[in-house]
Amino acid sequence: MNKMEAMQPPEDLSRMIKDSIAQALREEKIPKSLLLIKTIGMATVISLILMIPLFLMFRESLRFYWLISCFLWWGFMIVGFSLYYQPQPRLEVPGYFSPLIFSKILISMTTLSIVQILICPDLAFLSSPIWWSPFRPLTNWFMAWGGMTMCMFSCGFIFSSTGAIICFSVVRKTIRRGHYTDFLKLSALAFATQLPLFLNQLFEPGLQPFAMFWLVGCLVGVCIMVVGVRALNSIRIGK
Repeated sequence: MNKMEAMQPPEDLSRMIKDSIAQALREEKIPKSLLLIKTIGMATVISLILMIPLFLMFRESLRFYWLISCFLWWGFMIVGFSLYYQPQPRLEVPGYFSPLIFSKILISMTTLSIVQILICPDLAFLSSPIWWSPFRPLTNWFMAWGGMTMCMFSCGFIFSSTGAIICFSVVRKTIRRGHYTDFLKLSALAFATQLPLFLNQLFEPGLQPFAMFWLVGCLVGVCIMVVGVRALNSIRIGK
C-alpha cells in the first residue's frame, strides 16, 4: 500500500459520508412549516406521555408552579427536536458535535428529569400512591447519615450523574474525542433540564432551605461525569 492509498478513508466510511450528505440535501428541501409541525408535534407527544402519569399519580399534591415546570420541560423538548430535525449530515464520529448530538442529550436528559420524579417523588415532597419505592431505603440512610442537607445533595448527585452516564452512553461514539468547550455545552444542557425541578423545590416551603444543596449535587454529578469521560479519552489516546 503506497502513501496516497493509506491517506484515503475506508470505503465504508466514504460511502457513509456520501449517504449522509445526500440525506442532508434531501432534508433541505423539506418545507420549514412541515419541520415546525413535526418538531412541535413530537415534543408535545413525548411530553404528554411523560407528564400524564405525573399528573395522574400526584394530582392532589401538584400546585400551580408545576405547570410552569411542565411548560419549561416542554420547551426543552421543542428545542431538542428542532435540533434533531434540522437538516444536517447525520454522522456520529468521534469529535463531531453536530446539532444531532446536542438534540439527543437534550431530549434524553429532559426525559430522565421527569422520570426521576415518578420513581422518587420525595425529591419534590410529593405523596406517591405507590407505598413502595426502591429509593426509600437509600433516602432513609441519607437522612440518618446527614439529615435533609445530605439527602438533597446525595439525591441530586446520584440522579444527575446517573442521567449523565445514560445520556453520554447514547452519544458515546462522538465523545471519544472533543474539546472542553464541547463537553461544557453538553453538561450545560444536561444541567439546565434539572432547573424546572429546582424551581418546584424553591416554591415548596419544606424544601426551600435545602434546594440549593440538591442543585449543587446535580452540578457536581454532571461535572464528575464530564471529567471522567475526558480522563478516559486521554488514557485511550495515550495507549
